[in-house]
This record gives sequence, C-alpha cells and structure tokens, in this order.
Amino acid sequence: MSSLFRRISAPEEGFTLLELVVVTTLLMIVMTSILTSFEVVQKASVRESSRSEETDNVRLAMEQITKEVRQATDVRPGSSASFLDVDTYLNGVATHVSYTASGTTLNRTANGVTLPLLARLSTTSLFTYDPSVTDPSVITVTIQDSPQYFKTDSTLITLTSEIQLRNGGSS
Repeated sequence: MSSLFRRISAPEEGFTLLELVVVTTLLMIVMTSILTSFEVVQKASVRESSRSEETDNVRLAMEQITKEVRQATDVRPGSSASFLDVDTYLNGVATHVSYTASGTTLNRTANGVTLPLLARLSTTSLFTYDPSVTDPSVITVTIQDSPQYFKTDSTLITLTSEIQLRNGGSS
C-alpha cells in the first residue's frame, strides 16, 4: 500500500500552465515581428521590380524615338510639344512616323499602324525644338513615366535625349 501511495503522491515534473502561456506569447511576438519583416522586404522587392521594368520600357521607347528622329529628313508642320510628325528612314526605307502623347499614353504611328509605346506618362509635353518648331536642328525629348504598381508612390522615371537631326530638318 505504501508503494501505491508513493506513486500517487510522487512529485510531477513538467511545466505549469502559466509557463506555457508566457512562452507561447513570447513565441507569437517573435513570429509576428519576423513575418512583418518579410512582408516589408517583399513589398520593397515588388516596388523595385516595377521601377526597374518601367525604366527599361522608357529606355527602349527613348532609344526608338532617338534613332528614328535622328534619321529624319523632315519635321512636318503641326509638330508640337505633344505631337512629333517626321519623315524618316526605317531599315533604309523612307517612312512617315508620328508620335502622339495624349492623356497618359504615348503612341507611335508608322505606315498607318498605331501602337502604344508607353502607358503611364505624367506629362504630355515631351518634345522641344531648337531653334524653332518650323526649322529644328535639335529636338529634345523628355519622357516622365511612373511605375505600374504602387499608384501612391510619387516616383517618376525621367529620361531626356537631345537629338541632333542628321539628314536635314523641316522643309
């Protein structure tokens, strides 16, 4: 009988309920801070990826505009800060090309086919002409565009190119 009593009243080893609650609470606090850090890093990664992608798009559009305007033989009347109308060479073939900035979109028209180049312009005043729009020797193109995601982000991607016309200018 005494051995049975010893087994029943033997000291129990383990954790108290209070210790388990404290450890669980501390573990939850640590996990919450780790997950919050991961979320911040993930959002920053998406934001930077969006900025990088849009920078590439603006750069490619600027390269195309620069190449085509540099080879222009004529800047047509009607060109303005938001519209550029030129006769140029594409792959050695004389072609009429125009660029139109309207709303937040920059469109390129060549041979009657209009395609969008950029879709998030912050301004439509892209083109300046030196010495004048009627007889330019230099056309400056300034593109300001915003990244696709994070509309509240005030970041603007800005590229400027001064293009010296090689094959003449306005007629």
